[in-house]
Amino acid sequence: MENKHIFNKEGDSEMLAKDIVDFLRKWGMWQDVQIFTGGKCYSDDHGELAVRNEEHPESYLVGVTHYDFNGEPVWKDFSNPERLLDMTFEGPLYLLLRHHEYEVNIADVSDEVRRMIVPEADDCQNKVTELMDEYLEGKYSWDPMEYDSYEEWLKLNQYCDLDLFDNKDNPSDGREIEFSSREEYNDYLMKRAVERELTIYEYFEDYLCDNPDEIPETFYDNGKFAYMILDEFDDLLEKYGLWYDLGFSWSLTTYRI
Repeated sequence: MENKHIFNKEGDSEMLAKDIVDFLRKWGMWQDVQIFTGGKCYSDDHGELAVRNEEHPESYLVGVTHYDFNGEPVWKDFSNPERLLDMTFEGPLYLLLRHHEYEVNIADVSDEVRRMIVPEADDCQNKVTELMDEYLEGKYSWDPMEYDSYEEWLKLNQYCDLDLFDNKDNPSDGREIEFSSREEYNDYLMKRAVERELTIYEYFEDYLCDNPDEIPETFYDNGKFAYMILDEFDDLLEKYGLWYDLGFSWSLTTYRI
């Protein structure tokens, strides 16, 4: 039977806090978040990780549960008395934890996540296709009646200057490719055409990812990623032997598994 990790406040607190920060940065949710653990508070300070001593996180996790007969609010401390790890949050993390929806500013996510979500953004997808079609117009294939070789076609069409293509099918010793039939030759042309199209598509996708002004500012996943991200957060806490409960509107506290 697998041994479960037992959370140690002295040994695990800082490492867990930084793992959570990395997780939130990866998914573009490291804004308006405070992490309380090990007597410290971890928060975002204009892109930098700010750490301060904070012995009483419960002061941030007190919320109204209901109103009494006199209309007075009844307050409750939602923090686990063990003070293992508590969090307050707004923005994208609030939307994810409370409503199971993922919406972020694309400029805030990691490169890994951007490559996952940018193709899902219709405007970016259409722009890539439009650029690719424009680039390929009139330059899709070469006619052996006009050019002596595939390399001559590349050179005359100035593809070499863009460094987008290489002759992957050529033997490494520089020998010319030989075809045993017209069918084999046509298959080669078709394969190269598909490779060129994919290469150009990736080229323009990379360009748009490196130029965020040309892609939508925000991304809404419409249920595609939210539960995967929640599972990743659950797994992260479980690795340290913890699970969490939501407190009042914008807080959570953790308990031992």
